[in-house]
Amino acid sequence: MSRHIRNFGEYSVKHFYKEEAAETVNSSKFKIGVFRNVFTVKNIEDAPEGSDQLLEDLIDYFIEKADKSTGTKAEKCSIIIRSAVLEKPIQIPYRGFAQNTPQVVMEQLDSVDQSGKRMGRPSLYSQPIHIEIVMGPSHEEALALIEKGNSGSGRKSRHIMKGTDLNNLIEVRNDDLGEPFKYHCLLLAVQLTLMYINMDNTPKEKMNFQRIIAGKGARSKTQRYTLIKDMLIQMKRHGIRYPLKLQEYNVEEHAPLIQKYFNEKFPGEYRLAVFGEYGQMKPLWKGAARAEKD
Repeated sequence: MSRHIRNFGEYSVKHFYKEEAAETVNSSKFKIGVFRNVFTVKNIEDAPEGSDQLLEDLIDYFIEKADKSTGTKAEKCSIIIRSAVLEKPIQIPYRGFAQNTPQVVMEQLDSVDQSGKRMGRPSLYSQPIHIEIVMGPSHEEALALIEKGNSGSGRKSRHIMKGTDLNNLIEVRNDDLGEPFKYHCLLLAVQLTLMYINMDNTPKEKMNFQRIIAGKGARSKTQRYTLIKDMLIQMKRHGIRYPLKLQEYNVEEHAPLIQKYFNEKFPGEYRLAVFGEYGQMKPLWKGAARAEKD
């Protein structure tokens, strides 16, 4: 039996949402957990206290679920909510639970949702909602864990929870694409980033992008597969000898080949930067020449 069972009036929580996708990524070493869920609100008419209270209760449910899923006692969290009908994501910064309550999230959601309704956009409840919650320790404990992890390891240091906001990272899912495409996460990450920075800022485009990156159906998988295949074909046409069937690609050797392709096809337009885990501020590799879109 699930440890997240909860009742909303006479109904269980499952009565009020349909799960489209779910993922939990944990780092026991740094006591960080990333919880993601894509869901659609349903049966709103059965909510005992109305739609807004229902969504607030669902957010509270997901925060509790994220906390339990990390496997360690978290002290702080950050929350991001995306939807095709939102003009921009709702981002709640990394801080203590007392500050990041469901009520705080709802205040921001209400403001953005009401603005959208005035502009004629559909209700938030009409489209899938993407929620991402990052759970972790206090800043002091995080720094101590980083120092402990770096000492005596002989490995290049990784700065966790400093730099790029985790909420701004694009999920790269290629492990379900079969060989050799399941090894080309670097190419897929580049293609998705290009798509993101060049797409129109419309609900339809945002929804399509989310389906490509998070969808588990055949169509989404085919689109991710095609993005990788197209880039391999284009690099070959531009004389870039990018290996096809390796089982491991390293940044130092293969990122320069992608940058060379950019320079050939889009001269002066793009400079590639590759960051490590958790969006650290200092890139692992960066193209030498500045470009229009760094």
